[in-house]
Amino acid sequence: MAGVWEGAFSLGHVYRAEKHATSRHLTESIQYEFEVAFINGIGDILDWEEKIVRYMIGEVEKSCKAEVELLKEYGYNLVKLSEKPFPRITLAEALEIYFKRTGVDDRKEPDLSPEAEREMCKWAEEETGSPFVFVTHYPLTKVAFYAMPSKEHEGMAEYGDLLCNGAEITSGGQRRHTYDLMVEGLKFKELNPDNFEGYLEIFKFGMPPHGGFALGLERFTQMLFGFENIRRTTLFYRDLHRLTP
Repeated sequence: MAGVWEGAFSLGHVYRAEKHATSRHLTESIQYEFEVAFINGIGDILDWEEKIVRYMIGEVEKSCKAEVELLKEYGYNLVKLSEKPFPRITLAEALEIYFKRTGVDDRKEPDLSPEAEREMCKWAEEETGSPFVFVTHYPLTKVAFYAMPSKEHEGMAEYGDLLCNGAEITSGGQRRHTYDLMVEGLKFKELNPDNFEGYLEIFKFGMPPHGGFALGLERFTQMLFGFENIRRTTLFYRDLHRLTP
């Protein structure tokens, strides 16, 4: 769609065979997805993410004043936004900061632990006055086959997460946009390109550099107000142990 419209978004239900039964995972959620074409790199996607997140929070402040005040009475305060841009650090930099602040050496790990995510948000709040931070360039082994390989960081992807109040609220970045790159990505993940023939066909005729991100609204709401469990922000939650109503 990004190749046709240059920019597109969707809002709808997402169903996942989620293996995790935690305070922030669901098997069904409402997700906002965004895609845009003709980008210069992951930085353009992060710019859009920050702009959209700031807009959404601003709309909550403006349109839901009574609800925000009511939640304050129960100890749940809307997250603070700073005028300073959200920090942007690589996974390697994040793990180094985590090590220096806590003494926990996860510097060889391919991802941030939940404890490290919380610490990164504390660090961001100390640096900027707001608990938002982008962590980018995760290993290619940790992301989808269509994630663009990084030219500057070998073995890493032009992908990242936006963290808020101790948890990831968005994931996204630059996508592979050529046929050869897509086939390479599938083979890297030990997938057979023949099984993706219909999908790959569009990349034979020219696809602009593009990217995007996804944001789960239930977790987004959870982290904006600091709720302990995502069930508090889900009307009819569904997880590993509950499918109805």
